[in-house]
Amino acid sequence: MFVVGHCNGKAETKDQQRRRELPSLRHYVLVKQEEAKIQVYSRQSPTALWNIRVIEGLESLLDLDISETITLNIPLIDIYDRIVFEK
Repeated sequence: MFVVGHCNGKAETKDQQRRRELPSLRHYVLVKQEEAKIQVYSRQSPTALWNIRVIEGLESLLDLDISETITLNIPLIDIYDRIVFEK
């Protein structure tokens, strides 16, 4: 299972912390609103530590191993489609 949420630049909320405690959760993705930047929390098992990756730039690709045979690949340009960033 994976969850996608948005990040508004403030400190991590208790709700976000609770979601990462779900035993079946393998990936937790936070999408920044102000810039093309995504934080990906991933783990291999419920007892494993979380690995954190940061993906930046519209030319980048979000890739998640959903199962041993399936990888989800989403270009950031598609995630941020129709978003205009303030300068």
